[in-house]
Amino acid sequence: AQGSRAQTVDEPFWTSEISQWAEGITDPFSALTSLQCLVIPLLGSNRQPLGIVGLLERSDGGNVASEDLHRATTLAAEAAMVLEATQNLYAADQHRRRSENLMAAALELNSTVRLPQFMEGFTVRAATMLGARAAALAIMQGKHLDTVVLYDPGARHDSTAHHRLDV
Repeated sequence: AQGSRAQTVDEPFWTSEISQWAEGITDPFSALTSLQCLVIPLLGSNRQPLGIVGLLERSDGGNVASEDLHRATTLAAEAAMVLEATQNLYAADQHRRRSENLMAAALELNSTVRLPQFMEGFTVRAATMLGARAAALAIMQGKHLDTVVLYDPGARHDSTAHHRLDV
């Protein structure tokens, strides 16, 4: 018997005969005579889609029942909660790192660091904050850009090259 077809991304879908549902999707499963499918969306707290859980063929050969749908929906809600919490932890960690880097940069600005050390520290910190492998700092000298700091810790040569400024 044909089940319910999802009308939107946030609704479950199930069928007892996937070949009747959509052409082309059954190609990888063409050797199976009957393919049951239960698809449950993983929805975040604001109902934004985070992914899906797809289940194929009941092990006992029976049809997808409303109890199966209820269990799968509950499981998907728990998985979505864990996934969203993990994403939020990752975002919080990124925000914490950026905040620490910005605070350190602010402290450097308020200290009595000489200009060459400040420029090197600023370039290294910018590379770290942005996750860059290497960085460069250039300033305008008249109509031309003049490279002041090159930072590349993976380079075989001196990782920082300073242009001497008359400051």
